[in-house]
Amino acid sequence: MTDLKNRRPLQSRKSGWANRITAFLAGRAITPNQISQASIAAALLAGLAFWMTAYADSTNLKGALLILAALTCQLRLLCNLFDGMVAIEAKKARPTGRSGMNFRTVSQISSSSSASDLALAPPPSVLPQPHVPS
Repeated sequence: MTDLKNRRPLQSRKSGWANRITAFLAGRAITPNQISQASIAAALLAGLAFWMTAYADSTNLKGALLILAALTCQLRLLCNLFDGMVAIEAKKARPTGRSGMNFRTVSQISSSSSASDLALAPPPSVLPQPHVPS
């Protein structure tokens, strides 16, 4: 089990809203690994939304994609907060999850997913060219 004294101090862990959401999640059949997997999905969606802005036909669509990207980046950060709070503070931590991955490993993967998704994208010559209005 993780020692609570060795955790990085975050003011958000002390907030009422974070504790209420943690209590809600802990009271359900939701595991920290599931929250971490949601974090990965949010990071992938953010990366996809950022990437798609280059191919958006209108300013409105680009704006909507950027808003989606920003919201999913924030969702990823919230998932990262709650997976640890549910695991440690709600005492649902396990050495490994069902997939054999430690929940911290899954969280670390999701923390770098948006940037790595963009870095691993095919070179521009392989991708369709963005629409440039005349």
